[in-house]
Amino acid sequence: MEADSTNLQKLGAIPTLLLLLICITSCETEKSQDIVIRGDLLSSNSVIEGKKLYVGDNNTRAFLDSVVVKNGKFQFRIRPNKDFIPFRCSIVYATGNPKWPYQLLGYKNPYIAKTQESIIYADRGIMHLRRDTTLKVAGRDLVSFIIENPNKQTQAAFRHLTFRKNPEALADKHKFNVALVKKYSYSVDLLNQLEWSKKDLGEKELAELVTLFEPALQKTTHFTKINRYLKYDNNTGDKFPTDLSLKKPDNTATSEVLGKNAEYNLVIFWASWCGPCLQEIPQLKKLHAKHKSRVTITSISTDKSNEAWKKTLKQEKMPWNQFIVDEESMAQLDKKYNLQSIPLSLLFDRDGNLLERKLGYDSGEESVDIIVELHLIGNK
Repeated sequence: MEADSTNLQKLGAIPTLLLLLICITSCETEKSQDIVIRGDLLSSNSVIEGKKLYVGDNNTRAFLDSVVVKNGKFQFRIRPNKDFIPFRCSIVYATGNPKWPYQLLGYKNPYIAKTQESIIYADRGIMHLRRDTTLKVAGRDLVSFIIENPNKQTQAAFRHLTFRKNPEALADKHKFNVALVKKYSYSVDLLNQLEWSKKDLGEKELAELVTLFEPALQKTTHFTKINRYLKYDNNTGDKFPTDLSLKKPDNTATSEVLGKNAEYNLVIFWASWCGPCLQEIPQLKKLHAKHKSRVTITSISTDKSNEAWKKTLKQEKMPWNQFIVDEESMAQLDKKYNLQSIPLSLLFDRDGNLLERKLGYDSGEESVDIIVELHLIGNK
């Protein structure tokens, strides 16, 4: 009886042991699906020893994890969600300087000589970073890494793949573009480049190329934006569209942007995270204070975050019309005016005709207030 009891106990232990093995295997599998970035500075005497590092999503501009460098080493671990798509990310360290609170870390590009990158792609698996001791810049203590095992998304991004401009639908350029997508159909970065290049391609070619990417990439914002772009017809020429959906700071909606009785309408596309956009605000305030009887200014934010937009409005106190655009209207405006880069200023006359398009921030004679004033002087 005693021997039988021992045997029963052993048999009872088998399911428990199997369950434990399954749990261990499941946990290891789950961990292998994490995004892990390990860094080795090869020394505990680097400028970032003991400092806090952050890894951030370049799309959402949010920090996803933070670590402190100890003994020249650090590790980030990010748990992807079920709908995970590889994304562009950057690693920064806290400088302790309020004027420049964060400093980017760099990465040696193995495909293009003498090239440093500041953006990598976060993907499942482990990526190892080793300090690049060959990078030396006089007067600057830069931190750069060699990526020992770059994931395939980062490899494609570092190759700086580009499409050949083909608005005239030439066969040789079309063949090159098709072959490029077929070779890197998995690349989120190449799909991003296609979105940026959409104005340089015919719509028929653009529609064909976007379908050649892997089905998983259909979940990306790049894929969605391209299809929205293809959906809209620019049927109003240069005149500002009137069928938009814009939101005011009080959360009410409107489609009216241009002032009906204004001699001139100046429309500014901007965002709270855009440094040059914020630099331009004093010029707009000066223009508004001096010429508000002749020029109606309207700022349209392309922010994805209402909270960030409203916070900046409170800080900047801009005394003219303020709107934020939704994704559908953004696609419509992008097709008409190409909003890939901001700030973008559009000056319209009283009949809604586009007189001036200014991209970027400038000072002096090229500043937006001076350019608008030249139109005012010429139409006294």
